[in-house]
Amino acid sequence: YVCYTSGTTGTPKGVVVPHRAVLDLVGSMEHLRLTPADTVAQAANPAFDAVTFEVWATLAAGARLVGLSRNTVTDPDCFTEAVRAHGVSVAFLTTALFQLIARERPAAFAPLRALLFGGETCDPRRVREVFAAGAPERL
Repeated sequence: YVCYTSGTTGTPKGVVVPHRAVLDLVGSMEHLRLTPADTVAQAANPAFDAVTFEVWATLAAGARLVGLSRNTVTDPDCFTEAVRAHGVSVAFLTTALFQLIARERPAAFAPLRALLFGGETCDPRRVREVFAAGAPERL
């Protein structure tokens, strides 16, 4: 399949991702221990690489995938409600989204078993705020 770079050095570029790379990514996520009991948030734009983890690791584990709209993911109140309403246990967010939600609703992540974020530098204050509000088991 083709995913797109973030465009940090200019226009986003399409990159062909071979099947082997998807299998390697799914295999590298063993530390998360996804199980059929998990519900994973599908928060990434389907054209970007984070969706590879969200979709394929989830399906390979027999877990449930819940699609969250862009409006839901970018609104801290809506995100908090969606996590609770859908029983989301695992989420992967960009650092920018993590920081937005952490700043406004640091307890939004407390129900999660695991939260991953990445893509850029994170303000350590946001991480401390999430821990103070009741962090997920794995952050």
